[in-house]
Amino acid sequence: MSKKDEILGATYILFAEEGYNLSMADIAKKVNLKVPSIYSHFQSKEELVDQVIEKELNQYFNILEEKIIFLNDNETQIEEKLRKLCQFICAYYREPLKIRFWKYVFLNYNEEVRIKSGNIVNNKNQNIKILMKRIYEEGSKKNQIKSEALDGIIYLYLTMIQGILDYLLLNEDMEEESVKIANTVWQAYWNGIKK
Repeated sequence: MSKKDEILGATYILFAEEGYNLSMADIAKKVNLKVPSIYSHFQSKEELVDQVIEKELNQYFNILEEKIIFLNDNETQIEEKLRKLCQFICAYYREPLKIRFWKYVFLNYNEEVRIKSGNIVNNKNQNIKILMKRIYEEGSKKNQIKSEALDGIIYLYLTMIQGILDYLLLNEDMEEESVKIANTVWQAYWNGIKK
């Protein structure tokens, strides 16, 4: 691993633990460097944090898009597609550092970083919404789900997942209970949209 990658990795961990309050001295200590050595790789803390956030956001959305495409190609029942996608997202965030990292992405006080992160997420979400809409339209055509208010059903799905992730964030030491709640919430959602 290059020193630059090591710095990025350490910044990821510190950002997940402290948010934007992390210091260059903390990063330097974590990678056994002096602060000026970090500046030979990155011009500023803002640039370093920005690269870490952008890397994680792109990685997550690329994996998510691949998963949706895989499910579309390999599952015929919309229930299985949506359930497996929900399970995938929850599993991705089950690692406490990941969910804390994402919390700090949007709760940091650096407005420029927050806005840039929001723009990345909004742009990536456009493609995800298109892929999700195809799943729902297919389910509607196959008479597997209710056909009215598809956009609302999609937003409800995304809100359900956000609620599950919020629960995971607040109760990260209760993994078994979190899985049970995620399954219960999923079943309630599915019962509400299926035909």
